[in-house]
Amino acid sequence: MFAVARDDPAIADPYVGLVNVLDTRNLGLFTAQNSRISDCFRVFQLHPKQRPRDGDPVMVPGIGTFKTHWNLYTENMLAGLDWKGVVAAGGVPYETVCIRTKNTISVHSKYPFRVVQIVLRLYASIGEILAGFDVDAPCFAFDGQLVWGSPRGIGAVMRRANTVDMSRRSPSMESRFAKYATRGYEVLIPSLKLDEVDVRIYLRHPSKLQGLARLLSLEHIATSDTNDGIVDSRIINDITKSFDAMENNDYAHFHIPYGPNWDAIKITASVSNANFVMNDEVMQTELGLGDDSWRLHRHPAFYGTAEQCITGTCLVSQMFICWPFLR
Repeated sequence: MFAVARDDPAIADPYVGLVNVLDTRNLGLFTAQNSRISDCFRVFQLHPKQRPRDGDPVMVPGIGTFKTHWNLYTENMLAGLDWKGVVAAGGVPYETVCIRTKNTISVHSKYPFRVVQIVLRLYASIGEILAGFDVDAPCFAFDGQLVWGSPRGIGAVMRRANTVDMSRRSPSMESRFAKYATRGYEVLIPSLKLDEVDVRIYLRHPSKLQGLARLLSLEHIATSDTNDGIVDSRIINDITKSFDAMENNDYAHFHIPYGPNWDAIKITASVSNANFVMNDEVMQTELGLGDDSWRLHRHPAFYGTAEQCITGTCLVSQMFICWPFLR
């Protein structure tokens, strides 16, 4: 509904479809539920000892505990933030570089520090933000005061499992399922018939596969060297890094590298090189993009300070007079 009827009164409430998960009246409802999903086929299965027992609590005991953990996690860097119109959701930064692409501004540091991504899109509500997530487990958001969760996210935490929903599929969904498997989340595929799967998929590298085939291949590789079938997070991380560069999501059409060998200086050089290649006549001809494509001066991304990213750093644009469009 957020995609086709954003003005519908049914979704006018900014918290539509969400639950205040750390409200003391709700905490007793959120307990582990594993015995009810025995009919679903599990990918990246957890060892029985890794699964929480039915009835065990799956949330921290209250908002006070969450805020303590939040301040430790962010090192109090957001203590003075004005949270009006701001929400933290999804999956924080030595020397950094700010990069602006078509749909995002992101702050990159050095591996393994997380990338801070600011999506350049206006959302009507927190509910709309979480409704766009393709994986269940991260469907939670913090607005500075309360933690909100969607039924999908709450269900994933209670079951310690993400459920495959092809209506939400994105190009990088399978690798995200695999990464959440390293964090203790199984993948549930209710309709999977394993006996109908072509075993030849296990002979190919996951980067050459798509959809369910990639997911099963990742599971096969990650568990083949262990006797008890436990997912080896090191293998998953190594494999997914090798083909993350080919994947996009709804926010990024230009890949920004991330990994142990990438820091702010190397990322800056990579983006600068991409800008050069896109506007160089010789390089464009070698890439087979046509003799005249280089004449269209373009930038896949701007980089530098936050101000440079917002205002742009293109010297060519200074030759033109810019004026706001009149309505």
